Amino acid sequence: MRKLNAGSGPGTAHYLSDWTNVDLIKPNNGVQADLFKLPFPDNTFKEVRLIHVLEHVNRHRQVELLKEMHRVTAFLGVFYVEVPDYVASCQLIVQTARIHPVDHEKLRVLTVGMFGKQRHPGDEHRWGFTTDFLEHTLKEAGWLMFNIQETMISGHWKAEPIILYKAVKT
Repeated sequence: MRKLNAGSGPGTAHYLSDWTNVDLIKPNNGVQADLFKLPFPDNTFKEVRLIHVLEHVNRHRQVELLKEMHRVTAFLGVFYVEVPDYVASCQLIVQTARIHPVDHEKLRVLTVGMFGKQRHPGDEHRWGFTTDFLEHTLKEAGWLMFNIQETMISGHWKAEPIILYKAVKT
């Protein structure tokens, strides 16, 4: 059974070999598709990853996107969703501003978790997540079995606080 890297980006930075890499902008060696209407049958993938994508989605469509990930995940398949931790990011920014008030570059780097890198349209963050809000959103989308993960998937945790959940489709 296959694995899906949803929102892989157009280049190769987040490309996973031996996975189906999908993005709205055609990824290298991947599939160009709208993540809200994936061109795959129900229950196609044994593992699905949505890594640093959900925060780029309008909050009114986040449940819709998570439902689509649920649809393509196989029974007993695993779904990972990773987002910046908004509260921890705020705390880190405040703490850093107190210690290094004139280090604007350090503060700018820390705000990426809140606002995105803004390199191109769509690269801005549209929502800040807390564990409570992400859990509520996962439940609303039909994910019933999930837990927060300590072992990180991406390298984002090196630059910013993140939240990573693993869900199982039941």
